[in-house]
Amino acid sequence: MRKLLLTFVLALTLCVPSLAAETWNVGTWKTAQTIQPFLYEPFANGATVKVHPFTNPGDQKAALLAGSLDMTGTTLALAIQAASRGEPIVLVASLGNKCSALVVKKGGVKSVGDLEGKKIGYVPGTMHEILLRETFTRAGLNPDKDAKLVRIDFFDMGTALSRGDIDAYLSGEPLPTLAKRQGYGEILAYPYYGEGIGAINSGMIVRRDFVEKNPER
Repeated sequence: MRKLLLTFVLALTLCVPSLAAETWNVGTWKTAQTIQPFLYEPFANGATVKVHPFTNPGDQKAALLAGSLDMTGTTLALAIQAASRGEPIVLVASLGNKCSALVVKKGGVKSVGDLEGKKIGYVPGTMHEILLRETFTRAGLNPDKDAKLVRIDFFDMGTALSRGDIDAYLSGEPLPTLAKRQGYGEILAYPYYGEGIGAINSGMIVRRDFVEKNPER
């Protein structure tokens, strides 16, 4: 019986392809929602995982299409944009669900409608911009006319809000929670609606030819 069991285990081992000689080049956007690639190596069956952090989603896509990356974790907006242009990008996994919030300066603002004429911090071309625009539209506001959208890096939003440079911002965690815990901001709304854009904020994208040749990854 023992000999039979050892033979079975050996057979299973031989059926599992070894990835020890492989190196995966994985990109990630430097946000809390896309940190997962740093945790991949222990689960890569012996492959080496090199993680390349980016501060600009556009650079991630360029590196992926050029072949410098095998896969990259980034904002879903980038995947939508690539698909609309016919680029060979495939979304294979979600990295962040319902992890964003609309944050306002503490006191004064009670509803999204109260943000009319206010300065709102955002990062263009991201999932957060899509969520912000949907939130404004649902409140009967035109985000391009009824508010002033101010381009601010995510990591500078808290400082800008606390000193009054902006009146609100929409970003992913942990920034909303930090604003609340540190006392300068409060969460006005979670921008998720059943019939709207959906829960996915960020995802892992690959080139179509890569996922067809390497589906096991």
